Amino acid sequence: MINEHQNSLNPSRIREEMRNVANSVTPEQIGQLTTLFQLYHSGMNEFGTKLENLDAEFHTRYDYNPIHHMEARMKDVASLFNKMKKKGIPFQKDAIQQNIFDIAGIRVITNYIDDIEAIEDNLLKQDDVTLIRRKDYVNNPKDSGYRSLHLILSVPVFQTDGPYEVPVEIQI
Repeated sequence: MINEHQNSLNPSRIREEMRNVANSVTPEQIGQLTTLFQLYHSGMNEFGTKLENLDAEFHTRYDYNPIHHMEARMKDVASLFNKMKKKGIPFQKDAIQQNIFDIAGIRVITNYIDDIEAIEDNLLKQDDVTLIRRKDYVNNPKDSGYRSLHLILSVPVFQTDGPYEVPVEIQI
């Protein structure tokens, strides 16, 4: 089961948060951001299902669960705007999609270090999953001692107007 942190799919909440970080916000911008967040939330759900299915299979086949627990979260609007400002990204849907890859994220806590590689390998074997970026802090820990594998993976999300490749950050 995935613990999901409060997300920002509510248009009223997005409008309020946008007003706190942007001087003038148009209804069109609110609509675009709401649509974008819904799309990324769906991508997060796709990966959540994939991870839960892998964990269930490990339990059934090997009487072992590599995943201790998972947490999912959507980036809050203020954090998104701060990142856009820092990177000089204009408030345009296409610019956000091409430059920000951690709007949706899942943190996977494993029981053992070896489980990290097993989860990565099994996710990447799936033909609808595409690796965009990989940062290995397991074999190359940060100075603080932090160890994790950060993956930006994309998965198709099917909407009424067609499929979209949606990136999701997976931290294992």
